[in-house]
Formats: sequence, C-alpha cells, structure tokens
Amino acid sequence: MRRLKRWAISFLLAMTAASPIVSSVYAEGVEVRIMVDGAPALFEQPPVIVDGTALVPMQGLFQRLGASFQWEDRTQTIIASKNDTKLLLSMGLKKAEVDGETKEMEVPARMVGEVPLVPVRFVSNALGMYVYWDDETRTIKMETDDDLNGRTRRQIDARIRASAPVFSGDVFEEKPRITAPHKPGKLNTDFVEDGVKTVNLMRYLAGLPDDLVQDSALNEQAQYGAVLLADFGKLSHTPSKTLGMEEPFYKKGYLSTSTSNIYSIYAANSAIKLNGLLTRTVVSYMSDHDETNRETVGHRRWILYPPLQKIGFGLAEGRRSNDYRTYFSPLQVFDKSRKDKFDYDVIAWPGKGYFPTKYFQGNDPWSISLNPEQFVKPSLQDVSVSITRLNDDMIWTMDRDDLERTSGKAYFNVDTAAYGVPYCIIFRPDTDMQYNDGDRFVVKVSGLKDRQGDPVSVSYQVVMFAT
Repeated sequence: MRRLKRWAISFLLAMTAASPIVSSVYAEGVEVRIMVDGAPALFEQPPVIVDGTALVPMQGLFQRLGASFQWEDRTQTIIASKNDTKLLLSMGLKKAEVDGETKEMEVPARMVGEVPLVPVRFVSNALGMYVYWDDETRTIKMETDDDLNGRTRRQIDARIRASAPVFSGDVFEEKPRITAPHKPGKLNTDFVEDGVKTVNLMRYLAGLPDDLVQDSALNEQAQYGAVLLADFGKLSHTPSKTLGMEEPFYKKGYLSTSTSNIYSIYAANSAIKLNGLLTRTVVSYMSDHDETNRETVGHRRWILYPPLQKIGFGLAEGRRSNDYRTYFSPLQVFDKSRKDKFDYDVIAWPGKGYFPTKYFQGNDPWSISLNPEQFVKPSLQDVSVSITRLNDDMIWTMDRDDLERTSGKAYFNVDTAAYGVPYCIIFRPDTDMQYNDGDRFVVKVSGLKDRQGDPVSVSYQVVMFAT
C-alpha cells in the first residue's frame, strides 16, 4: 500500500500535480462523461457505476475539488477537508462523518485494486458542490454551489429527494363505491402522506411554511367529493346530485368539490399507477397552464396560501370504458388554521433564488401574489412586468396589451379574486419558452403602490437548475 501513502504526501505538497487523463465512466457499455465546473474531469483510471452511483478515484476527485486529504492505511480511512468542512469516510462503510455529523451514503467507498474509489455525489455535496445527471448528454455534472436567497442547490435537491413518494401497496383501506348505496371509502394514510410531502415541497420552493399536515376529517370530506365526481363523470366544482345518491351524502360531496382543488386522469389501464398519483396531482395544480386556469392560477394560489395548515386528499375510480380508467381526486385547501402569522412581501412562482426546472415548464405561467397588508389593490391598467435573462440579456416585457388567450404568444393578467392571496399578477413570455439549467432571470414588476399610495416596484432573481 506504499503507493497510496505516496499519493497523499505528493498531493498535499503539490495539488496541481498532473495525472493521466481519463474522463469517461462505462456503465453497461454506455459512455458517461464527468464535468467539474464545465471542464472534463481527469482521473488516473475510469470510474465505475455501482447500483446507479458513480464512484471515482479518490485522488482525482479531491484534486478537482480543491480539497486536501489524508489516507490512513491501517483503517483504510480518508480524512478530507475544504474550507471549513471536514469529511471522514472508510472503505466499505455506508456511514461517513461530515463536520462530526454522521451521514449515510447510498453506496460505500471501496477499493478497486490498490485504488480507493469514493461516491461522487456524496463527497462532492459534502465539500460544497452541486451534482446532477444530464440525461441528454449522459454527463455527471459537478458545479460550485453558492447560496442564493438563503438556499443552495444541494439543499433544494436534498429536499426534493426526501419528498419523493415511497408508499407501495393498496392505496385504499376501504374501497369507495360510486353507485347506490354510495360509500366514501378511505385512503391509506401513508399514501396520503406522499401527497402531503409534495404540497410541502411546493411551499418550500416558494419560501412558505412547509409544515402542512393531513387531517382525518378533511381526508374523509375529500373522499365524499371524490365519489361524487366519479359518479358524476367529469370535473366540476358544482356537480349535480347523481342517481340514487342520498341527500346527506351529496351535501358532503358538494362541500368537498366546492372547497377544493380537483383533478382527474383518464388513461389506459396499464398506464395508470396509483402509487405516486397524489404527487402527480399536486404538480399539475402548480402548473395551471391550460386556458381555463391560466387566468387565475387558482389551484396554485390555494396551495401557496400562507394561513393553510391542514389538508386532505380523496381518490375514487370512475366508470371504466373498455381498457381505460378514470380517477378523480380532490385536495381540500380551504383551511386557515395556522396559528403563527407568516410575514412576506410577495409569493413568487417559480420561487426566488434557485428553482428546479422539473417543476416549471415553458407553457407554465409565472405568478406573483402581493401581500394585501403591504400593497394596495393592483390595476391591470398600471402594472407591467419585465423578465431579463442575464445569460444573453434577452428581455420580455408584458402588460395589459398581452391579456389574451391566443396560444404561442405572451400572456399577462392581474387577478384580484379571492383565490388564497387575492392580489396576483400572472404572466408568461410565450408558450415556446425553454428553461434550461443555469438560466438566470431578473423579474421586475412596475406600476405597484404601497399601502401609503406611494409608487413601488418588486424585483428578484430566479436561477433555473436541473436535478
């Protein structure tokens, strides 16, 4: 093992020492590249893929990250440091220490011959880098991660991963019945929790309190609404009473549909997977890009309503048609039980600072909700919005002349209806807009007035990033 000791000594003395050039990973015969801050990574031997995790030679990675390290031969332990961060990990162990705190890796570091390999994502994240997979170019990209609006990309990425749906099994504890005698049924609370995690993730991305909880009474209410919609056969906040439905059941169902976000999916039997479906409904609500919802983005505004604390989900299957199925799902969002008041100026979507591209597509409208305690009611006649893409200084300006429904063109509206926060500015450059990793935008809203009637503007930055 003398070679490893020699690596540590020589690297600590001269971090710029040259190393053989190998910049490809081979997984199942397909070349995968590694880039660090836009430059090809250089390693003394090819990295390997283990259970979907890339492991690279210790020396090459620490050299590229500008970190120093020591190798303990007897215990096969690495101690690495960069700036104020200290990392300790051992070959073959999933647990590692970052600044004295125990963390668990998906795949442990390991020896390949005489060369210690370490997991790219874990080590790079610990030492201040953001790591993501670019599927189009089949590249593992590592980039220096700075703080923007109080968050780093690593923190956001970790939250996204922690919010992924995990439930598997039968989503129903009790099956609903959509024909007389109607029965609401009951969802598995662990299944509902996947949906709650997604709602909290959306609020986290918008900078709102993200501690919402499911409420058993609201879950039950949502089940009545789901059965009513499934029997009615189409989405409606005001569905008619269906054949054979008793009046008390209908009233409970109507209360649900009239006070909730509602969603339906119609697809081939093989295409519908119930596990993860609630996550899909929440992401759809946040998009609100179709012409019936773009004008108000009401679903989004209710999810981003600051006083919201308790929510409930429902789900029921409609009547089958050949090989196709339809499911209906309400999300109860009219709660105002949060005890602590949340102070804010605006609620933006996409949120201020770093924002993941997976939750915002080209046809989604931007929205800015104004705190009524800080702004007077905005006017469509006075307000305008500009978006500047700093990468190429491209500027889009939108105002009342863009209040239209024609697809493929800019859109602008000021809505003051009581969808959660009532003062909302909605805009979109065009339906062909593409948001790419690294796009930096400055958003500025003009024509506003504060509560004293003085002119004010709102400006903030959004940086799109891939996960």
